[in-house]
Amino acid sequence: MFRTICLILTVIAVTLPTMGTAQTTDNPKQVRVFADPEFIESGLFKYLAPRFTLKTQVRLILGDQSDAQVAIAVDTGRPIAQRGATIFAVQLIDGEHPGAERFVDWLQGEVAQNTILAFVPETGDRFVIPEVQDTIEQVVNFTGDAALGLQVAQAQCSRCHVVDDNRMGAIGSTPSFFALRTLADWPQRMSGFYLLNPHPAFTVVQDVTDPFDPNRPPPIVPIKVTLDQIDALLAYMQGLQPADLCAPIKHQ
Repeated sequence: MFRTICLILTVIAVTLPTMGTAQTTDNPKQVRVFADPEFIESGLFKYLAPRFTLKTQVRLILGDQSDAQVAIAVDTGRPIAQRGATIFAVQLIDGEHPGAERFVDWLQGEVAQNTILAFVPETGDRFVIPEVQDTIEQVVNFTGDAALGLQVAQAQCSRCHVVDDNRMGAIGSTPSFFALRTLADWPQRMSGFYLLNPHPAFTVVQDVTDPFDPNRPPPIVPIKVTLDQIDALLAYMQGLQPADLCAPIKHQ
């Protein structure tokens, strides 16, 4: 009996450090976040976290600032929420982590802003969105292999999208890469395209997405890409000329 109790205690001691703490490595589905104590105590982080996870399947884990991949602090980074005179801003620390980048982008998007405005704290003032959104101007500059990006686009994306000068074979109701380039948030859309419908049903990203359930196979031949190939796609799209959506229709 004594040995059994000791064994149970040993198992508990070994497993406890991995539960609910910042014991994550570079798992793309887990992000270590440091948040200002006031931001946490308000309840806003607890309100935002499950909504982001539901959208992206990326889990947020609070941790120390020294180990954080994303930081939410006062007046450091891009402003996302204001309470009274205090402005909270988000800062991307680990730019190589796709989940961290996704969280930062999400916090600055319309969905997160509406969520912040809808939050009602138990005590104190409600949060508002700061009028000045960009204290630090960030220039989008993707350094992937654009030539590889074109190859990936032609092999994986052209069945539905127009990706280059060849306009044959694409689905007419699907936006071309040139049309997508007109969107202000095209980098966010493309970097996480595999999370946006209908792509999750037939897209596999190596070391990021779960394999398909054998009992529920994809409806079409799946798209299989790596994170490096997604970086290459972004670099390729960066060099495309956005479509002139107001140009007159040309008859062939």
